[in-house]
Amino acid sequence: MTNDALSVLNGAETMLADFLLEKRFDIGDMENHILPMFEITDADSPLKEPNFYIRVSAFDYTFVDPDNNGFYVCANLAGVLIFTVIRKGRKDIWENTLVQSDGGSIKQPPVQVRSPLMLDMMQCLVGCSNATISQAQRNKIIESLKANPQVAQAKAVQLHDGD
Repeated sequence: MTNDALSVLNGAETMLADFLLEKRFDIGDMENHILPMFEITDADSPLKEPNFYIRVSAFDYTFVDPDNNGFYVCANLAGVLIFTVIRKGRKDIWENTLVQSDGGSIKQPPVQVRSPLMLDMMQCLVGCSNATISQAQRNKIIESLKANPQVAQAKAVQLHDGD
């Protein structure tokens, strides 16, 4: 990562910290967007598996796209994708996803998101969907589910023999 990229990310971190600590009352040109992921029921959709993975997991990461001058932070909270766009890339389109600081409600209008961030996220999810879990890790998961039966009843994760 270049020094310029680190400078942009450090500046954004400071600005957001000051905002959360009420030392400032805006986040400059940064934008927050939210995109709830609804279940895909079409069995033939190529997005069905990545969609499922998003809805049953939690992760976050920072993405820098030097080709388009974009800087992003993405957080997934079990299917609610929250994006902090530090600097929009030249090719970005974010329609009907902006979180207004003065409140509002989440509706299901047609949304359009086009950003290199989404391509990067899909590539990561495809990589994750091809990952395997060792038997030792499976055993830990099974023991954890036995110790917390309320989690097992949620049916968020299915373990298959022979995977």
